[in-house]
Parts: sequence; C-alpha cells; structure tokens
Amino acid sequence: MTATRITMTRHIKEERLDRLTYIAMNVGFGNVVLEQTRGSDGKRDCLTDTGVLLVKDIVNEVLITAYVIDINKATAMYKNCGFQSVPQSMKRVIIRNEKKHLKQQNIARY
Repeated sequence: MTATRITMTRHIKEERLDRLTYIAMNVGFGNVVLEQTRGSDGKRDCLTDTGVLLVKDIVNEVLITAYVIDINKATAMYKNCGFQSVPQSMKRVIIRNEKKHLKQQNIARY
C-alpha cells in the first residue's frame, strides 16, 4: 500500500487509536479488494487483502473505524456483493488473522 493522506474521525483518532496502531504494527492495511456501500447510513465498508475492514463516511470521505474482520462478517459482505462465497485466498488470510490477531488484539470493535 502506498502512503496516502487519510482524514480520520475523532472516534478513531481518540477512542480507537490502540486498535489502529495494533493493525498498523501487526497486520497491515493492505489494498482494498471489496467495497460495499451500506443502505442509507452513508457508510462504505472496504475490505483489504490483509483482512482488515475499513469503514468510511461516503459524504465526508473520512475513516470512521478499522478492525480485523472475522469470517462471518466477511462471508456476509461477499454475499451482499453478489458472490457465492469468500475466495479461498481471503479465507486463509482471515482464518490466520482470527487465530493470531483477534485474540491478541482483544480490543472492542465498536
């Protein structure tokens, strides 16, 4: 991932900084491989190739939150985007993250 200037909400800078730092140091942000715009709440979920979900505000183009995704959320996201299942390569990344990072991260998602 190339360096990009990202505007973040106060929520992620103050309340989720520990999680953001953990992801940056241990997982990486990667490149977006799947995007899903939510119904009417003005948010876009962006799944990266490292298994991190970035939640952005569409109107203001700011990052609201980020977390290591679990297989259930990934499956739902892929199905909502018209896929039958999560690709095997992404499944491997997510399962590895679940074993290694979700337990160690132990940081609330919301």
